Amino acid sequence: MWNWCIRLVMEAALELSFMCILQIDFMNRLFHAQGFFEVLDYLITLLVMVSLVGLPIFIVTFYCKNFDRLGEDEFEKKWGAIYEGLEVYSE
Repeated sequence: MWNWCIRLVMEAALELSFMCILQIDFMNRLFHAQGFFEVLDYLITLLVMVSLVGLPIFIVTFYCKNFDRLGEDEFEKKWGAIYEGLEVYSE
């Protein structure tokens, strides 16, 4: 269910980070934007920045809270994109 979102952030994080870094210099123009699409561009950049910072923190805390469920098939199908290919021991 959420694997595509997790994979997207993991695989595109470097490119998205470069996009945000290049856009930071122009963020002061957010309140002086001349059109809807320019404002939309800055807002999407802010959303991506928050996602790049917040999503890894969320992922780490989520997996730490659900550490005992890592071996379950249902959990792996739904959330297993992070630890795909790793050995998970369940007792």
